[in-house]
Amino acid sequence: MTSGGPHNVATTSTAVTPNAPAQSNAGARKSLLLTALGVGALTGLGEVWWTYTFPVLSAGWWRTVLPSTLLSLVTFFAAAIVTDGLLVLLVAFGVLVLRACVIRTKPSLGVSPRLWTLTRASVLGFGACYLYVAWMHLHILRAIPLAWVTSVLIFVLGMLGLCAIAWLLSARLWGVKKRWPTASPARIWVTTAAVLVAATIPGFMHHRSATRVQLGIQIAPSGPRPNVLLITLDTVRADYLACYGHPWIKTPNLDRIARDGVLFETAVSQAPTTCPSHGTIMTSLYPFDHDGENGRPMKRGLVTLADVLHAHEYETVAFTSSLTTCSTTTGFQQGFDRYVDSLIYWSELFGRDEIQNLMFFRAYTVWVGRKLGIGPPASIRAEVVTDRAIRWLKHRTPKPFFAWLHYYDPHAPYLPPPPFRGRYQGLDDDLKARYAEEVSYTDAHIGRFIDALREEGVYDNTLIIVTSDHGEAFGESHDGVIEVGHRSYLYDTTQRVPLLMKLANVRNTQRRVAEQVELLDIAPTILSILEMDIPAAFVGESLVDALEGRPLSPEDRDALAFSIIETTVFDSGAAHLAYVPQVAVRSAEWKYIWIPRTDRTELYDLLLDPQERTNIAATRPEIAAQRHARVVPFLESAREVTEDPGRRVAPEFLDRLKALGYLGGTDEEEDEDTNHPH
Repeated sequence: MTSGGPHNVATTSTAVTPNAPAQSNAGARKSLLLTALGVGALTGLGEVWWTYTFPVLSAGWWRTVLPSTLLSLVTFFAAAIVTDGLLVLLVAFGVLVLRACVIRTKPSLGVSPRLWTLTRASVLGFGACYLYVAWMHLHILRAIPLAWVTSVLIFVLGMLGLCAIAWLLSARLWGVKKRWPTASPARIWVTTAAVLVAATIPGFMHHRSATRVQLGIQIAPSGPRPNVLLITLDTVRADYLACYGHPWIKTPNLDRIARDGVLFETAVSQAPTTCPSHGTIMTSLYPFDHDGENGRPMKRGLVTLADVLHAHEYETVAFTSSLTTCSTTTGFQQGFDRYVDSLIYWSELFGRDEIQNLMFFRAYTVWVGRKLGIGPPASIRAEVVTDRAIRWLKHRTPKPFFAWLHYYDPHAPYLPPPPFRGRYQGLDDDLKARYAEEVSYTDAHIGRFIDALREEGVYDNTLIIVTSDHGEAFGESHDGVIEVGHRSYLYDTTQRVPLLMKLANVRNTQRRVAEQVELLDIAPTILSILEMDIPAAFVGESLVDALEGRPLSPEDRDALAFSIIETTVFDSGAAHLAYVPQVAVRSAEWKYIWIPRTDRTELYDLLLDPQERTNIAATRPEIAAQRHARVVPFLESAREVTEDPGRRVAPEFLDRLKALGYLGGTDEEEDEDTNHPH
């Protein structure tokens, strides 16, 4: 027994000792995974916190899509915790795999507690870096009225302060009273999470109050109503569609909508650029009233078409395709249940919210695109827009829907994909041919969505509106000025756009309306057709009479347009560049353009000179004076323009807006603009 004692002890010792490292490693792995889960959860909660805090710091210039109900906030929190938790777990798994490879190569290293501690620290460090890098992406992608150092300092101090509060609360509630109170890591995690959630509430309440809109209308009881589909074609002039008489461009799907509906021969846009014009379509306000510019969102508190339809229990969705319609720079998402505007087609596979979409966007443009010599994307193809819309259509709710589809492809640069590339080569000059090919390409993908409506059995019961935000010029001459592209002028090349309307449950109307209408008439027309009250703020007129074959009004209506341009002005005899308003009034017979700061006027006889080649303001002063008297009250209601519209646009967006020809761009259009006598 004496000899057996040591033998038994030795046996036990040799049996237990080999398992000790394995048990230690298993415990360390468990500790690492729990740490990763905690870091992931706190990272997600932290992301939600600054997502709601950032709009408060940015003084209204950050208009990202955020949940505004308590239930959606809870869902948002859950999605953040899951996605960020999985991301950090993936990093932890990668660290484990890397360690396994190192240990297998060098068994003598072993797995020391210090190495496990270092591994856990790497996961903690990754979470902190993720938060910091994401914050910096937000700061870079959206300018805020704070100094760069101040912005970062607010974030760092905020995070440190929240963690310190959580640690002290944990120590006070659960820790032992010592000189330096302590608490278990799990309790600190829980308290930190609670503090982050509590810190989110003020930002959430601020966002919720900012998104509430006083409609000022009577909400009718819900009942069977038609669906509404709004399609906006970017940069498409009316005379480049077959249904408007173009001799060789093929647009069979838009022609089919025209055959089933009403074609307005003279529809006038209120601005020659994307954001101001779309803002007018959505709010039925002139550009200076909604204040939206390319790179700067509409002001808050406005009533949009989507707001009204959402209040009447419509499912409201939007699928847009360019930088100039992104929610962060326009505010167009107001009133939409779902606003899909990511410019990276695959980001939806990973991106849970606007923050992650922006991170993927920047990672692509800076770390991938530029390294490979690929320019940062300013838009996505019509194919992607239609694919996204069809996926939604097949899984929509039972409610009637309002869907907005925006197609950017006809905008410069004209790069039509196969099989449309080269389709019209030789029929016109190369530039116009490529533009026409983009128009036909867009038409084909509109047709795909129309076919999907038919397959779902909702085409007949859908009110369809097709229009464009503005047109495009190809070297037309006006009063000695050669016009290329769009942005700086208010001639018909950019202001006369297509407008098609197909009524619900009505086929083969095939009616044409010659009377002049405006894009700000679209929203009140939709609401009139649906028999809904029109908000008092809307300034457009309903076109229901024209849709039903009756005259719109006993007299021809004037159409007004407005833009901000950079031009030379003289103050005290000194010339300098300034941003000034430009206004135009159009009737069936006359077009009058006025730039007040330079006192330049242009008058064109549209009956004798539909191409607006000869300025007759000097030879027809009585008509010019009459038109001037009409436009002065309109311009007096506009805000004074003294600054660059892109003043608060972040550099990341500013560069791409300039590349598109906006905000003082340097493309072909801008080169031609220097010839303008303004």
